[in-house]
Amino acid sequence: MAGIAACLGETVTGVPVHTEEPGSQESYLLVTLTSSEQIGGLDRRSKRVMQFCISFYPEPESLTKKADCRGVAEQLFEPLVNMEAGGQTFRLHTMKYEIAEDVLRFYVTADVHVMREKAVLPQTMKLEQEVRV
Repeated sequence: MAGIAACLGETVTGVPVHTEEPGSQESYLLVTLTSSEQIGGLDRRSKRVMQFCISFYPEPESLTKKADCRGVAEQLFEPLVNMEAGGQTFRLHTMKYEIAEDVLRFYVTADVHVMREKAVLPQTMKLEQEVRV
């Protein structure tokens, strides 16, 4: 979530980005994780599929709230395709948005491949054997 919030901070200028409900009366973006599932793979590999919701709350006294929401939604498509977080590049996909009750809800899905650490097994004692020919 922090990577998406950082990307949004660079993309949408002048609008604060939060990961928790700020409770303020100004315009802001809110990033939340709506669902997460892990799909098992071979051996130690698995894939985690996460869906995020980016909500945009326009200025309460704005007369063009729906237009403001559409403008922000169009700004989000391109920068979220390839996003960097923690020194890695992530591809986000399945982007869609809806505007309901003058609030933009922009949904995006991320697939992250996870590799569990290899278990450290105790080494066996080495056997030395003398061979005569």
